[in-house]
Amino acid sequence: MTISGYINGSYTGYAGRYEVRLAYEYSQNIAGNYSLMEKCELQIRSISSSADGAYSDQGITSMSYAGYEVNRGGVSYDFSWDSDPGPWVTVASLNNKIINHASDGSKIIYISAAFWSNDPQINSILKADVSTQLVLRSIPRYSTFGTLTPFVIEQPWSVSVNKYIASETDTLTITYDTFTKTVTPYVSGQQIQFTQAELAELYALTPNLSEIPFTLTITTGSLGSSTATLNGTITPVAPTFEATITANPSVAVSGQTTVVVTLSEGGTAHEGGTIAEYVVSLGSQTIRANSSSATFAFQHADGDTITAQAVDSRGWASSAITQTITLYPYAMPSVTVSVSRTPTMADTTAQLTMSGTYAVVPNQTLTGSYRYRESGGTWSTAQSITLTYSGGTWSFSATLLDTFSIANVYEFEVTVSDLYQSVIATATLLSAEPTIDIDTSNQRVKIGGFLGTEDDQSLSVVGDIYEGGQKLSEKYGSGTTLTEYSYRTSSSANSQTAMSKSWTVSGNGFVHVSVTCIASAADDYGTTASQINRAGTVMARSCNREDTNDTAQYATCASILMAVTNGQVIACTCGSTKDGTETGIFEAVAINCTLT
Repeated sequence: MTISGYINGSYTGYAGRYEVRLAYEYSQNIAGNYSLMEKCELQIRSISSSADGAYSDQGITSMSYAGYEVNRGGVSYDFSWDSDPGPWVTVASLNNKIINHASDGSKIIYISAAFWSNDPQINSILKADVSTQLVLRSIPRYSTFGTLTPFVIEQPWSVSVNKYIASETDTLTITYDTFTKTVTPYVSGQQIQFTQAELAELYALTPNLSEIPFTLTITTGSLGSSTATLNGTITPVAPTFEATITANPSVAVSGQTTVVVTLSEGGTAHEGGTIAEYVVSLGSQTIRANSSSATFAFQHADGDTITAQAVDSRGWASSAITQTITLYPYAMPSVTVSVSRTPTMADTTAQLTMSGTYAVVPNQTLTGSYRYRESGGTWSTAQSITLTYSGGTWSFSATLLDTFSIANVYEFEVTVSDLYQSVIATATLLSAEPTIDIDTSNQRVKIGGFLGTEDDQSLSVVGDIYEGGQKLSEKYGSGTTLTEYSYRTSSSANSQTAMSKSWTVSGNGFVHVSVTCIASAADDYGTTASQINRAGTVMARSCNREDTNDTAQYATCASILMAVTNGQVIACTCGSTKDGTETGIFEAVAINCTLT
């Protein structure tokens, strides 16, 4: 193969009109360890078309390299051209010279070339020269490795070698740590096989490696050597592991039972390895230990199959051994609870009713308790109760003989526990508002609650009254309120006023009627009165006498729930008086009649 190139030079005279270069070509003889410089020329060309540019004449040349030299005078040249730039013109050459390389194949030469000419047109000297160092391509003296492919150490393998000198013998050396194997002579592609003794030595040196990084060296006689690294893979051999698994207990409850696992024996590694760890799994849990005598405790077991493996120092795992256990599914108890009062209003006991589900597992037990408090108060001491359970369901129902005031609200908290977990649920015991409350002494009745001081009517009703599915207030009218007038009397005269408003009933049923009269006195006495008539008969009346000399307001209110029939007239009347013996102002501030 020919190697070629160019090296730029310089010149003086006619600046910018010329280019100078050294052109070279050489080939190499590997066996002879030399290069043949086939061409080495000093070249010049014109690059300017100036009128006093190119010309022809004679000059002096010189060139030298690697001990070769040439000097010449009267060299003819012609730098004329027809276009820019002109052609390269060779003015000096030193060709076909042998250049011997060093024993390692390397070679550096120094080249010097020059040209002188006197320009007849402008009587000026043109000088061009090149002086450079050229590093020749090194000639290989010893063999090198070609493409290397990883191999399996238990199988035959080979390497590719680039051999340059056929007469020289190559020796292949394979090393790792203290291991060395030599093959001589070695020819590219020749098969290599480690002996059993060599394999045993390599295994002993690499108990933790699955690949061995070998150093390869190819040495060519006394000329030199080349090195490379190549990985050799060890064929995996799984450890031997034949232990028996023991689980205690062998019957477990999912997520609740701790299962302790032991192994009867350890495993055996191969190819110089050692057992590094034992890996035992149960459900989603895995425990690792470096000894087969370790105890593997699985908290809250969640699987029914135990798996164990031995892993050696190279990471190779044995076949898995397994053992199954009986695993019961588990769910926490569910609780539904209610508490209610007994039907008799005077009874202060309560009925507690509970039910739910539980997990059916070996040795299962269920216990329960309850405690209570007045709403927001202090909890009572917990009372144990006996639950009835079978086949995954349980229940409890009893009358609690504690005293629960019918006027109060109580909070209950119940606890149900199985063999593993406890569940708390709550319920509320409401106050026992009566359906009807009768006051025989004052001839009062209240429907839907207890009679209170505010219930001064003969009949009080909590909520709405219906007739034939229709609310009475909707049937007979609702929320009709009249304010007749407000006026002010003179100060020294007896004064009284009255007003009345009436309605004609449409339909049969009950109506609630109230009349309110409000008055005020300034430094005086007075009286207010309210009255309700049905068909001319007084149904309700109320009076209020102000007997104190102050400025307080005083009022009356008549109110009644009464039965009515179609066409009856209901009249509401309000009246107020002022005594004339005192000075002051009486005002009928507001007189209201309301039909609801």
